[in-house]
This record gives sequence, C-alpha cells and structure tokens, in this order.
Amino acid sequence: MEALLTLLPLALKYVPMIAGFLGGPAAGTALTHVADAANKVFGTTDPKQIELQIQQDKSKEDMFKAELEARTEELRVQVEDLQNARSQTVQLAQAGSPIAWGAPIVSTIVLFGFVVTCSLLFFKPLTSENQLALLIVGAWVSGFLAVIQYWLGSSAGSKDKDALVATMARNSTASASQVVKDAVGGVKKMFR
Repeated sequence: MEALLTLLPLALKYVPMIAGFLGGPAAGTALTHVADAANKVFGTTDPKQIELQIQQDKSKEDMFKAELEARTEELRVQVEDLQNARSQTVQLAQAGSPIAWGAPIVSTIVLFGFVVTCSLLFFKPLTSENQLALLIVGAWVSGFLAVIQYWLGSSAGSKDKDALVATMARNSTASASQVVKDAVGGVKKMFR
C-alpha cells in the first residue's frame, strides 16, 4: 500500500477529485486504480520513471490523465451504487417490506462464515499447498469486507478523509515527498 501512495501526488496533480475517495472504504480501490492506470500507460508505478516518460513524451501525460479520469468515474459510480443500495434498504424497511431483511440476513451469514472460518484457522493453520482452503478463506475475507463496506460505507471514513484532504491542502506548496509522507501517515492512522 505504501508503494502505491508514492503515486498519490502525481494522481492528484492530474485528477484532484480522486482525493474524495482516499479517506473512506474505497481508498484501497482508488490507489489500485491509480497504479493500474500508471501501469497501463507507462508500464511502471515508479513516479520518477513516470515523470521521465512524461518529459520524453508529452502525449503520455494526456493518456494518463484520461485513464485516471475514466477510472475515477468508474469508482464514483461504484460508490454511488453502494450508497443507493443502502438507501434502498432503508426505504424498504420504512415501507415494512420483507425484502428489507435481505441485506441483514446475507450480512449475518457472511459474518458467521467469516468468524467460523477464522476460528477453524486456529486449529489448522493454512499452508501454501492447500490452495482450495486459501481460496475459500479469501472469499470469506472478501465477503466480510463487502459487508463492512455496505454497512459502514463512506460515512465511517468521512472524518479521516476530511482530515487527510485538509492535510494535503495545507501542504500543497510543500515538496512532493512531504505530501506523500503526510498521506501515508493519514492512511496509516485510518487503518489502525
């Protein structure tokens, strides 16, 4: 994750609205989108190499910006879709619809499966040879994270995001390395 954070000043330079995703549950996804865009356009995620390639070929700068904008829009749609799902659950509950129980029931099943799977790991630790078990654990972890994101979503990380964005704004005149250090510190605080 820290390696991806070194791309942050570069991404913010071209698509500042990506900062809105950095404090919430979509932060990891946003950083992954930035890295994927860099790899697609430049073949690397090293900011120094990217800057060098931009100096050598200015058209890559436009390609990178376009790729970042497309991926940021995709992320915005995903977050909006998640927020709409939460709103729909509330509306169904207010209307007394039995369908409103769908998300809580699925969430309970996923939470139970995750806890049982983690409990079993205490008795029989996983090894790299047991690929099916690793796949199953990965699926439960992924499901658990989706449940957390659904129920806690953007409001849980909103305060941390605001603090991170405020820090970045205050340091906009600072060197890129200082901005990265502040961003890394802010993200580390969010995941503690």
